[in-house]
Amino acid sequence: MQHRRRPELACAEGRAESPAEASGAGPSTYRVRAGDTLSSIARQFSTTVILLKQWNGLSSDRIKVGDQLKIRG
Repeated sequence: MQHRRRPELACAEGRAESPAEASGAGPSTYRVRAGDTLSSIARQFSTTVILLKQWNGLSSDRIKVGDQLKIRG
């Protein structure tokens, strides 16, 4: 059985937040982990790959471990 990991968000100061805390004003960031795809990240945050790409200025679906993506609520 695979456990879903909880999305980790960081505010501008770099403090990790839960998704509930992150629902305040402004975008948060998500640090890409091994095994992540734009599709899986979009599902975790109830958004779309298209929006993730727009928010982050991405022209392709390629992301790498350690990338920081802007997540808007």
